[in-house]
Amino acid sequence: MVGLPQVSTINECDRTEVKNNPSESAGNPLNCRTFGPAGKVRLPPNRRARRAAKAAKAIPGTADCCPACKCPRLNIHADHGIKFYGRQIAICANCRTAWEPIDASLIWDRSDPCASLSEPCDNCAFRPGSPEQTDSAKWKELIGKLRAGGTFHCHKGVPLDPEGEDGFAYPKDRPEKMRLCRGYLNALGKWWGAAEPDQSKAQGAPQT
Repeated sequence: MVGLPQVSTINECDRTEVKNNPSESAGNPLNCRTFGPAGKVRLPPNRRARRAAKAAKAIPGTADCCPACKCPRLNIHADHGIKFYGRQIAICANCRTAWEPIDASLIWDRSDPCASLSEPCDNCAFRPGSPEQTDSAKWKELIGKLRAGGTFHCHKGVPLDPEGEDGFAYPKDRPEKMRLCRGYLNALGKWWGAAEPDQSKAQGAPQT
């Protein structure tokens, strides 16, 4: 009986012996099986494992990662006294970008960095008493635009821009990078529900 060669791995795809690193062989695609010295099969990382490893990374815009340069070194400032912004402001130690950190507990899909939050944030514009609702006429005008088909995006994790129109530096040229506001989505569901006719009262509907 012929024993296994004294090498670290053997690639089954092209039967090429690789002494150090299996990836040195050009015929070693990801779906190949690789055998160790003892003949044990070593499977390559599957898609689920790669996705889990990616999801475990820090999400930009949280209290762990800068949304601009992706640096993990930052400082959190609470009770800063600026009424327009939330209770906490994070400042990157590398690029000095400032933002309101996303509450990581509200992130329900870590594989999608632009997924809406599971609940409205602590200072959502749609919460009663928010600064956006101080001017009732302007707020009603905004609601009218939203009910006509407009969209409203979440400000959490977006770099601050005190001199800007919205107070935040939204990437308006790249709307796919913006997260829809959970408060807006909840309100949208209520508007659609109110607009839909009650099918139980329609002619021919079963009586209960």
